[in-house]
Amino acid sequence: MNNPWITEEELKYITDGLETKVSEKVPATPWKKIFTSIPCYAYFYGLFGHYWGIGYFITSHPTFMGTVLHYSTAEVRKFQ
Repeated sequence: MNNPWITEEELKYITDGLETKVSEKVPATPWKKIFTSIPCYAYFYGLFGHYWGIGYFITSHPTFMGTVLHYSTAEVRKFQ
């Protein structure tokens, strides 16, 4: 190759880099290790607790307002 801007050393570096193996296998994702790790367990427990808390609040809020605060059913519907 006759390029005045590239030295022989640079050309050798470029051509040697082109000879990398393209057929290398990509390692498999370790799903079992990921899902059985402590951070993943913590995430799932936190997510469960979060949604359980929201569900509990949504279902118990009308009962609380009716029995403790003595709101009628029509008044409780305004808050939902």
